Amino acid sequence: MKHFLNSAFYSIIYKTLYEVKQAYLNLKQKPLFVFSVVSTMGITLGALLCVLTLAYVMLIKPLPYPEQDRLYVAEHKIINAKKETQKVAFSYPGLVHLYQSKTVFEQAAMIYYDQNVISSHPNQPLVNTAYVTPEFHRMLASAMAIGRMFAASEALNKNNPVAMLSYSTWQQEFNGSAEILE
Repeated sequence: MKHFLNSAFYSIIYKTLYEVKQAYLNLKQKPLFVFSVVSTMGITLGALLCVLTLAYVMLIKPLPYPEQDRLYVAEHKIINAKKETQKVAFSYPGLVHLYQSKTVFEQAAMIYYDQNVISSHPNQPLVNTAYVTPEFHRMLASAMAIGRMFAASEALNKNNPVAMLSYSTWQQEFNGSAEILE
């Protein structure tokens, strides 16, 4: 019985090797077919890898902020009679009340996005702007290349205008000049 099992095992291996050899010889005669299969598999696997990487970066990868699981964005939705969202926006007094009361969150910061022209720049470029309260950069642990963070004297309704440039705007529009602080 043992001899029979050994011969059956060797027979299966021999048959498999023979079939692989025949497949190789057949494919060797049709290089265009082999090229199309290999290139299709390569493109498909490359696209799959790109999609999985993008999904990881957008959905799974942690944010680069300390205690990112404790960061929240509060939105106010205006809903019409059909229960559809018409607008996502706070009224200014409502936002200020939420910011000042801090009954829900232990820390809060306000941010408003806009676009403005840098009128003091010779080319007067249009740049994306964000108006923030001083707590915003402390909550996100932002680092400064040069200059300083916002102070408490520049808080809400203090009317003390101060500007902070992003690193990319500083490099692109002002060539990374340290004299920008003047």
